Amino acid sequence: VGLVGKAADLGDLQAGLAAAGSFLPPADWEYNQTPYWWAGASVELDVLEPFKVFFDFSYGASASAHAFSHRGGWFADAAVEYTGLDFMTPGVYAWMGSGENASLADGSERLPVVMPKWGPATSFLFDCDQALSDAAMETDPTGTIGFAVAVKDIFFIEDLTSRLTFAMVFGQNSAEGIRRALGATGGNGAYMTMGRQLAVGEQLVGVNFDHYCNIYENLTLSLETGFAQGFGFRSNVWGHRFAAAAAPAWKCGLGVTYTF
Repeated sequence: VGLVGKAADLGDLQAGLAAAGSFLPPADWEYNQTPYWWAGASVELDVLEPFKVFFDFSYGASASAHAFSHRGGWFADAAVEYTGLDFMTPGVYAWMGSGENASLADGSERLPVVMPKWGPATSFLFDCDQALSDAAMETDPTGTIGFAVAVKDIFFIEDLTSRLTFAMVFGQNSAEGIRRALGATGGNGAYMTMGRQLAVGEQLVGVNFDHYCNIYENLTLSLETGFAQGFGFRSNVWGHRFAAAAAPAWKCGLGVTYTF
C-alpha cells in the first residue's frame, strides 16, 4: 500500500504510476492523498528435481476519484530451470502483463510500478540485476508478453562464470491507446517511449553474453555484451521520423566490483 500526495513531484516515477488520462486538464491529483495498493504471490517448486519451477503474479491499482485517472493491471511470469548439471543451468522463462486499451476515458490498464526492476535471466532488454549500472535497454515489461531462453552459471574455467540469454518481447498495448496517450502527455519520450513501450504488432529481440571473473576473494571483473533489435514500430503511432530512425543497439561494458 502507498500514498501519493496531491502536490507530489513524482518526476520519472509518474510514468509508472499515473494514467495518461490524468495528464489532461485539469492535470492534478483529485485527492490530497491518492492510495495505491498491490497484492501478489510468488511460488518456487523443487519437488520435480532436478527441475525448479517458479511462478509470480501481482495485481495493483490506484484508488483514483475519476475513471480517466485510474490505473490498475496485472503481471505474471513463470520459469523452469534445470539444475542437474554442475557446469551450467539452462532455463526457459515466460511472462505476460495486461496492456492498454484504445481509450483514455477509463484510465490505464497496466500494472502501476514504482521501480520496474525486473528481467528474465538478466536480459539486456530489461533493467534488472546487471552487475553494471545503466547498462540495459530499460524496456517496460508491463503491457507485454514474451519469453526468454538462457544458460546461466556456465562454468568451464576456474573463477570464471558466464551467462547467455535470448529474449523476445511482443507488445500488448492498443496502438490507438498509445497514440492518444502520446497526444495527451507531450509526445514520444515523455510518458511513453518508442521501444520501451510496445504496441500490438511491435517486437523486440535481445541477446546478451556476460562474463564474471573472480580476481580475488571480493574483487570481480565483469564483461557484459548485448545486442537488441526492434521490429514493426508503427509510424502512425510514433511518427514517421522516429519509426524510420529505429536501429539496432549494442553494448560492451567492462567493470570491476569490490564487495565488503
